[in-house]
This record gives sequence, structure tokens and C-alpha cells, in this order.
Amino acid sequence: QQQEPQSRYLIEKGTRIMAFPATMHYDPEVFKDPESFQYDRFVPGTVFEKNGKRIAEPVRPFGGGAHLCPGRKFIAYEIQAFLAMLVSKMEM
Repeated sequence: QQQEPQSRYLIEKGTRIMAFPATMHYDPEVFKDPESFQYDRFVPGTVFEKNGKRIAEPVRPFGGGAHLCPGRKFIAYEIQAFLAMLVSKMEM
């Protein structure tokens, strides 16, 4: 005997479920006009909320918890090296 689903979605046992974290970064309930570039969106002191609750980390480009990106420190070093090289090539 099959049960009637309690929601619109039926996820069968053993189904692999994956999340796409980038969708969080375009949530209009969190970010005003998420599709536009706003240079001051993440200045210190900015508070982000959804459904009346404060969001501690509105953007997680390198994942979080047990699923932190192993390359997160490498890319930080690469950015620093790129900026150092860029500045060294400038005439001051």
C-alpha cells in the first residue's frame, strides 16, 4: 500500500540530494536588487536578515562546516600574489 505524499515533492529513500549554494547569493529577500553590482553591499556593520532573523554569513563562497573548500587558502594566497605583482608593475 502506497502512502499519499504530504507535500508536492516526493523524495524516495536513497535519492542523492545536492544543494547549489550560489542561489543563496541571489535571494531578493536577503539582498536588495541581488542582480546588480553594489560596491558597498558588504561594508562592515551591514546587517542581513531574512524572515526577521539575522543572517551571520550571507555569502559563503568557500562552503562551510564539514564541506569547506580545500582550495580556500590557496586562492587567498594567489590573490595576494597577484596584487603584489600588479602593484610592483605600476609606476609610482
